[in-house]
Amino acid sequence: MKVAVGSRCFAFTLVEMMIATGIFTIVALVGYLLISSSSVLLAENISLNHTNTTVRGSLDRLSAELNQAVQYSTVANGQTVLSPGTLLNSDSSTYTGSGSAAGILFDRFIGGPFVANDSSTSIATNATSFALSASKTSFTSPPTPQVNDVAILQSDTSQRPLIRSVSSSTSGTNNLYTVTVTPAFATAITWVSGMKETAYLVHRKAIIVVPNGANYEMRLYPDAESLSTSNYNNSSSYVVLTTDIGKNSGENTPFSLSTQNGSTFLSIAMRVNDQLYNNYLATRQATEFNTFLRADAMMRPRNTY
Repeated sequence: MKVAVGSRCFAFTLVEMMIATGIFTIVALVGYLLISSSSVLLAENISLNHTNTTVRGSLDRLSAELNQAVQYSTVANGQTVLSPGTLLNSDSSTYTGSGSAAGILFDRFIGGPFVANDSSTSIATNATSFALSASKTSFTSPPTPQVNDVAILQSDTSQRPLIRSVSSSTSGTNNLYTVTVTPAFATAITWVSGMKETAYLVHRKAIIVVPNGANYEMRLYPDAESLSTSNYNNSSSYVVLTTDIGKNSGENTPFSLSTQNGSTFLSIAMRVNDQLYNNYLATRQATEFNTFLRADAMMRPRNTY
């Protein structure tokens, strides 16, 4: 490069041009590395914050549902134990293995007690309706029965009459509910004259990790009484809790049961994988940080009937 000053001409030498070019290259490279590392750090922080939020939100919802689960009376190794639910495969079929499973089927406790058929001492075989009554006092009155609730009668907890319709009225200090149910009672339920037959409302739900394309999502099935492999993929039958369940071995089976002192605890080991920045991060600092978070929770149901 030449610069004319008056009658004299000045120019940069080749060495000076090479030095200037080298300095510019070094400065540009340092700037690029700073920008690149800052963008990776930002993506990492956003990814970790997102996974943390996902884990906390999902576990909060799981805790709210499962801490109200009714304990089942089951037999394991010849011993009667209380279990919070039944483990499921990803297609909603019952899990029969000894490890962790994709889902859990459970009864959420709604309320009670109600008095069943107050003026009678039985519910007949093949009956498809019966009456429930409870005090109108706000401090003692259980929730109003709803469609798809199950009324469990104290004398026979094996029968599960699913409520299909409810009509309500009042009598004195009581609320009265006449419920129609399916299936009909397979056998009669009787109780001693002068005694009261009590009933409790439960609502069967399920939480299952299900493959959806290349991802795994955790679904809540609010009405799981009739859940089967033929309808569990119907989008109207579930709510997606998170689409970020991890893809590595074992991450899609977060539920397991552990028996201690006659009671069975539910263990949840949930690991999520941020989908937003995972592909970006995996090609840069895959060995230096982890976009997964893991949380374990041991929960024991509080209610029995």
